[in-house]
Amino acid sequence: MRTCTGANTTKSSRTRSFSTSPARSTPQFLPTTEYHLSGKDRARWAIMAGFQHRRANGQMRSAFRISLVVVLALMGTSAFAHHSRAMFDQTKQVTLVGTVKEFQWTNPHCWIQVLVPDPSNPSAEPVEWGVEMGAPVEVMRKGWKPGSLNPGEKVTIVVNPLRDGQHGGLVVSVTGSDGKIIGRPAETPR
Repeated sequence: MRTCTGANTTKSSRTRSFSTSPARSTPQFLPTTEYHLSGKDRARWAIMAGFQHRRANGQMRSAFRISLVVVLALMGTSAFAHHSRAMFDQTKQVTLVGTVKEFQWTNPHCWIQVLVPDPSNPSAEPVEWGVEMGAPVEVMRKGWKPGSLNPGEKVTIVVNPLRDGQHGGLVVSVTGSDGKIIGRPAETPR
């Protein structure tokens, strides 16, 4: 048994007892039947207990809602950043004439790895360019298939180059060795 001062006591030494026994199902902040409360006091205890419970649940709900909003906001910005084309200079176009090293049909984006020889120095090693395309489903809608390009195939690729000057870009169009455009070329921004 534990003894504590009740909420409705005067300055005299009136005390109320509360059960701390784990076998009881009564919450510790509610008086047990060992102490008899008047109807008015029992109603006050029930209201206080309910208010405390609701307030605690309300705080949990608020914390959950705030957490949910933060997570959704971060997911939205990361998805937007991932699909941004800001790293490519869409005001410029570079034409690459080379040999396909690899055509990667993968999520989240398809890639063409192309070996481009230096036209001013034909004896130098070719430079590998990474050309980014859209997602497989997007590329398929434009007429591409997993077997559209094969290693060793000669191609001419027009790209929007990377802004930082590295050897990479975003595909604009691809022309095979037979002179035919593979798939539909990307729409140019206006």
